[in-house]
Amino acid sequence: MALLLIWTLGTSGVCVGQKPAAARDWNVVQGLVGAIHGVATSPPSGIVTPKFTSGALMGNGDIGVTAGGTTTSQRFYFAKSDFWGTHWNTRHNAPEVSILSLGSLTVSSHVPSSGADAVYRMDQDILNAEVLTTLRMGSATVHMRSWTADGENIFVTELAADGDVPLQLTLAMPAPDSVPHTTLPSAAGGRDGMLWSSRENNPTTANDYQSHAAIAVRLLGADVSGIESSANSVVGSFTLKGGTSAWIITTFKSDSRIGPGGESTSALVTSAMSEAQAQTPAALAALEAAHKEWWKQFWLKSFVEVHDKALEDYYYGALYVLGSSSRPGHLAPSLWGNFVTTDDAAWGGRYFMNYNEEAPFYGVFSSNHPDLAKPYNRMVLAQIPWQENRTAAAGYRGVSFQRTFSPFTMFEPVPQPVAVAAVKDYRKLPSDQKSNATFSALPLMDYYEYTRDEVFLRDQLYPALKKLDAFWRDFAVRDSTGTKWIFEHSSAHEGGDDVNPNLDIGFARRVERELIETSETLNVDAGMRPVWQQFLDQLAPYPTGVVNGKAVYLIASHIKNKIKDQGLFEPGDQPINLEGVVFPGENLALGGDTEQLQMARNSMQEMNSWGVTRGGNSNNGFCKIFPIAARIGWPADDLINKFKAAILYQWRPSNLTVFQGGGGIETVGSIEALDSMLLQHEDGVLRVFPDWPSSKDASFTRLRAKGAYLVSSEQQKGTVRFIEITSEFSGTLVVQNPWGAHPVRVIRDGSSESETLKPDGNQRITLVTVRGVRYRVVPVSQ
Repeated sequence: MALLLIWTLGTSGVCVGQKPAAARDWNVVQGLVGAIHGVATSPPSGIVTPKFTSGALMGNGDIGVTAGGTTTSQRFYFAKSDFWGTHWNTRHNAPEVSILSLGSLTVSSHVPSSGADAVYRMDQDILNAEVLTTLRMGSATVHMRSWTADGENIFVTELAADGDVPLQLTLAMPAPDSVPHTTLPSAAGGRDGMLWSSRENNPTTANDYQSHAAIAVRLLGADVSGIESSANSVVGSFTLKGGTSAWIITTFKSDSRIGPGGESTSALVTSAMSEAQAQTPAALAALEAAHKEWWKQFWLKSFVEVHDKALEDYYYGALYVLGSSSRPGHLAPSLWGNFVTTDDAAWGGRYFMNYNEEAPFYGVFSSNHPDLAKPYNRMVLAQIPWQENRTAAAGYRGVSFQRTFSPFTMFEPVPQPVAVAAVKDYRKLPSDQKSNATFSALPLMDYYEYTRDEVFLRDQLYPALKKLDAFWRDFAVRDSTGTKWIFEHSSAHEGGDDVNPNLDIGFARRVERELIETSETLNVDAGMRPVWQQFLDQLAPYPTGVVNGKAVYLIASHIKNKIKDQGLFEPGDQPINLEGVVFPGENLALGGDTEQLQMARNSMQEMNSWGVTRGGNSNNGFCKIFPIAARIGWPADDLINKFKAAILYQWRPSNLTVFQGGGGIETVGSIEALDSMLLQHEDGVLRVFPDWPSSKDASFTRLRAKGAYLVSSEQQKGTVRFIEITSEFSGTLVVQNPWGAHPVRVIRDGSSESETLKPDGNQRITLVTVRGVRYRVVPVSQ
């Protein structure tokens, strides 16, 4: 869709230049993304982990596959977005709800191998979304090519060898705990030359969330024999003939719901086996063609060229993780995505709403992939009625959120609302961190701002905003002067009892501003706008202080935290003192108040939290530090150097991901950092290359800006060559002129005529855009 919009219909109704442009763009993408591979020449460590795995990744937003193994065997670990239950957390010695493993499939040989270390290679090819593995198995070199289908839950591995080799397929579910704290019924077996396995979660009552799943494995191009099974695994043998190919076809079926009535695991096994049996060479070829086309269109949505290997490897590797783990129609990914290699999935097996679950979606909007946020949006909206009732039980209006939850409410009927308790008791609120609910809603606000989807605004976002506002205004109390609203008994970090956290002040401001603007868009609640504006005007200022003689933002005006009390300013920690005011709160950006911008830069300088030292900056900060720095205009050359250093500090070349101890796929959130260095549309002004060095060439194609604009531009030798803007929503767009006071020509697509515009006193030009039309802006000399 985005590709069509950038080459829009001209006045004649004929699509102008679509085919040549599409072919040109695809050639660029193939050269750019095709050069980026996650490579391991020895088996990566840390594949089986309670955290974010280092294995090669594949997925379609529902099934997730992690590739690992040894130099002589390949093992694929499986998970599925809806297979959740209770596991035993060995670190906490307690049961814990999370996404669960669906076991593994291992390809191996009983024949010893020699020289395997020199042969081994595993290659995560993100352009084609496949994993290529070369192994020494027996006396043969075996090549594998693996990928997940995109419209069906089918995983395919193609095998080829340079000589005959006997192989085994082992399909296994996780073995029961040595000490049976939790029971997850599983089974495995074989029939009709196929292997199968099944697993159930462990509801404690008949009305709990119940999930059943089944896997079937069929071999095409060779015959499986000697099938033997045990309680949790099944093994089959075959011979791979040299010079020929065989295909391992793995199919997945599941049924998840609240309460009984779902398909049994035996029925799911039969269904999975039937789907596997139906696959023919022609069917597989069609699946693979559809798979490659899905990823082609994914990569064509937008692309950037910054001529820097570390930045581009990170950027496109992060986009690949997002495209593999979050898609419309499926559940939102856990903190580890759907890349689960053990039941003991630590805390990240569920949704943490105090930044972890939001952060992966920071860059999906600017990179022109807003659809990837739809599963997240659905999850948050489904929580609101439940959290609203918990808030009411504590005596407060509106909605506040607990820190963590599961996806189960998406399967349950909406509860009946409860009356607000007569007496307020902040201790009964869902969480100590009162910012959680607004934090959770920030990606929903961004979804609307970047897409201008007014149906989503009217039916989903706006009602949620009113509930957030109701809570903030009811939770606020007057300060000692009686003139300002403040927030007591909230928490900046987990476990505190703080006053005026920066998060709370900033997020409440964002809610009130959003309500005022969107109520005008919808032409509703005119009588409430003065109420919201007055609350905004009387809200306490951000807590500030002085460090080393410089004015800085503090995390709160007062803190009391038994878990983590490092003071009001935390050098080396994650920059939560800037999340409310700068990003993701988005109350301050380039072009904003100069004093506040300097204070934000002072804060970054004195914190010295750049993701390369031990502590919160590298444990939780990677996805926060760099978008904030770009939004406040940190010196561009230095920002690039610091960003690259942080990437490389915890870089995993095996799967093109940055690892941090405090979370998982959230590290993809700094996609927004690079996008914000190249394009920003804040406070009503669009800026190209707002925080990019003039000494470095760069270009971007179809990045998405707020207001539903697709923007392309290029900088060469310190000069911006052009700006191309396609409007998905008619309106007025103000652009900071990259040519200063120089006049510009605006050429409307499909027209031979151009308009000359002179910048205003702020060196800005104003375009009146029409939906579906592309505009090219160049200096008059061109």
